[in-house]
Amino acid sequence: MSRQRLGRVALLAAAALVLAVLLPATAAAATGTYLRLAHLSPDTPNVDVTVTGFTGRTYQLTGVGYGAVSTYQTVDPGTYTVQMRASADPSAAPLLTGTVRAEQGRAYTAAVLGPQAGASITLLTDDLTRPGPGNARVRVLKAVPEGWQSFGPSRVTLGPTALVRIEGTEVDIILNTNRTQTFEPDIFSNMGIDPKSKPLLVVKSTNHFYAGFAPIASEIIYVAAGATYPNNPRRTDYRKLARRIWPRVEDPFG
Repeated sequence: MSRQRLGRVALLAAAALVLAVLLPATAAAATGTYLRLAHLSPDTPNVDVTVTGFTGRTYQLTGVGYGAVSTYQTVDPGTYTVQMRASADPSAAPLLTGTVRAEQGRAYTAAVLGPQAGASITLLTDDLTRPGPGNARVRVLKAVPEGWQSFGPSRVTLGPTALVRIEGTEVDIILNTNRTQTFEPDIFSNMGIDPKSKPLLVVKSTNHFYAGFAPIASEIIYVAAGATYPNNPRRTDYRKLARRIWPRVEDPFG
């Protein structure tokens, strides 16, 4: 494993690893009755949310922006009124008002869906049971019909691309359709991730990533991922290699 000090974030480069941004994980529990809020209306401004039960119990969130999903709140079973007001003018009339009902022992997401002109509050029933070994539940954070990244002056298309997060963690993964290596940090920023804000980036690449990521990485670690692609030319069993090459030979021209 070779190491080099270079910039601000640590980067792992592996021959067969998915693109990922890793942060400390927080596991979710699945007991009691739970309710969370999701702002999924792209042109609706930041909102302040008030959830009021018929018993008078109130929950409030402020400054909720597009794409935000709150943590689960433990609630009493019953019916709740959800009101959303623009954060810029919390005294104004609600932008949206809806009613949701939470039943004992279940988890829900009250989501604002659709463009602002026709947005509505929809109650989604969530499944918090843990998946089996080797499986994970993911939440789609963003999807685009044509992702892309730079490669020097060139533009490399990724095909349909999605950014997902493993439920119960803060592990974000970019899934792309077209087969390609990772070249530049904008593969993250184009999907809404600031690569400089993450303590660890994992990219699938041999060495094509280096010029783009070296200026922002505090450390680069090459990882052998156990895939079929040869990642150590010193040990690769070349069958048609007819000349001396580095690093198999320290000085191939000597």
